[in-house]
Formats: sequence, structure tokens, C-alpha cells
Amino acid sequence: MRVVVLAVIAVAVAVLCLLAVSAGKAIAPTAQTSAGPLTVVVLGDSVPAADLCGCQGFSELTAARLQQATGREVILHNDAVDGWTSQQVLADAQSGTSHDDLAAGADLVIIEAGANDLPLGRLNEPQCQPAAGSDCFAPTLRQVGDQLTATVREVRAVDPVPDVEIVLMGYWNVSVDGAVGQARGAAYVAASDEVTQDFNAMVIDVSRRTGATYVDAYAALKGGDGQRDPTAYLIADGDHPNAAGNRRLAQYVYNALARAGTVTAWQKK
Repeated sequence: MRVVVLAVIAVAVAVLCLLAVSAGKAIAPTAQTSAGPLTVVVLGDSVPAADLCGCQGFSELTAARLQQATGREVILHNDAVDGWTSQQVLADAQSGTSHDDLAAGADLVIIEAGANDLPLGRLNEPQCQPAAGSDCFAPTLRQVGDQLTATVREVRAVDPVPDVEIVLMGYWNVSVDGAVGQARGAAYVAASDEVTQDFNAMVIDVSRRTGATYVDAYAALKGGDGQRDPTAYLIADGDHPNAAGNRRLAQYVYNALARAGTVTAWQKK
């Protein structure tokens, strides 16, 4: 687990000041007031953990942007772990490090998990194509949906902050994408995209049923129509976002919070 007090991440704030992809000109940092700090807890797998890119992950960038926009210190607990499944994320929320961080009070909880649950080795199996709605993946998707639902409920049960904001994120691809995915052939590209769309539809449904905010990572890296080649946003493994990809994801998380009115509600009075 990494705990970061964002008051000292000047570099990240400077980067975000230049970003402004769709939210307009970034707001300059302001002096602290009597308003207390905001606490962010992140749960999930290697994507939110961001251990592989050698860069600031989208969680860190989002926290820095929130500090800048609200004028309040932001404390980040990034409890995401490489390779974790949705079941492991739930278990940690119930009795692990993230449980302790949640119990201490979190204003924002970001969850991205479930890709590691899927039997991705079956994407090229003829009996699993077309992959959309295939029985090769549908049972696992239902299980992930149950785990994510339980995780959101656990967050609300443990976190003493009554109006905690919970973000659920989908994926641009549950498997490899860009040039790495293309090298595996057209059938693989089609199947991985179909399973990803089914996965994201499941996360959207969980978000609606639990009152969480959905963030569209698919649109962030591949465009609304899914036609953008995401190679430029991925590290060499084709599976994890690079610095540019993390900036895109952070922008989408921030924009979703802004649309929901959460950023305004958190601004110092």
C-alpha cells in the first residue's frame, strides 16, 4: 500500500495544469484553509496500482487534480495490487489494508477490478467465438458483477463518511490491445473487444444498481466508437497504460466527478 500526501506532488500538479483535455484551463493551487483533507482510497488490480509504467498513475494524477481544484489537501491510499482478482479486492475491503483505510474514512473510493478473473486464454478458441454473450465468459462476468456489488456495499458499510463517492471503472480492453493485440490476429482482436464490451456493460449495471459513478475507460483510450488505436497510450506489454494513458484515465475520472457535482461539493468554503 502507498500513502501519498498530495501537497508535496508539485510535479504531478504541474503536469495536470498542462493537460486540460476537456475540462478547460486547470485551476491554480490555492492556500489551505480550515477545511480538512480529502481522503481517496483505491482498490483494484495492476491498472490502478500503476507499478509498471514508471510514471504517475491515474489515481495519483486524479488526487493531485482534486487538490488543485478544491484547495484542500488530498491524502491518497493506493491499495491496488498487481494481479488481484475481484474476489481478492473484496476480501481486502472486508478485512485487509483497504478495510482499515476505509474504516478511517474515505471521501472518494475508486475501484477497477475483474479483468484478472476472466479466462482470457479462451479468447482464440473457436467454440468461444463470437465472444459476445458466450458461455465461455458469461458465468465469470456474473461472478465479477456479484463481487463488485459486494465490494461497493462493503465500502458503504465500513466507511464512516455518509456521502462517500464511489467510482467504478471499466477497461479499454480486458486483455492486450493496440499493436500487441493486433499481432495475435483479427479473431483475437474481435473477441477481446466483445468480452470487454460485455464486461463494461456489467460494470455499468452494477454502478446503476449501487449508486456508484461509472467511468468509461474504453472511451478514454479508444474513443467513443472504439475505433482509436490505443497503442500510443500503452506500455510495451500492450496491457497497461503508459504516462499518456494514465493522464487520459485521470481526466475521465475527474470529469465524471465534476459532472456529478462532487468537485464543487468538495471545494473549500
